[in-house]
Amino acid sequence: MGDRFAAPGQRLWGIYRLDLAAAWPHLWLLAADGTRAELHAARVRFGAAARLCAWGAGYLVMGVWWWPAALVGITAVAAGLRRGRAAADAFAELTEALADLHVRDLAATLGIDSPSGIDRTLGERLSRALRKHG
Repeated sequence: MGDRFAAPGQRLWGIYRLDLAAAWPHLWLLAADGTRAELHAARVRFGAAARLCAWGAGYLVMGVWWWPAALVGITAVAAGLRRGRAAADAFAELTEALADLHVRDLAATLGIDSPSGIDRTLGERLSRALRKHG
């Protein structure tokens, strides 16, 4: 799941040379309320899946003394992992889509010309500006 969360940043860096970590707060501010709500919902689903895994782990520990608890724990962990993967996939897809849709808006907001559209030159210029390295 960690790889899935990292994938949009790696792809955006590879394609556009855009540092997603530096651009994210700015992209978030440019996003419409509906987009933010979708991203937030995916993040909440991931948190719920993590809590389900934690509860499952607790039941697995209890299963040492009472075997039915182990069955509950296995079921909860399996469901939490499945839900967590789905939520991570959704969050990653939405993150990448937000960046793809709003990179030019971000450039325009920062006063960076993008005559050739979204490309490595624009991504590098945005990354430099957002990292504050000059």
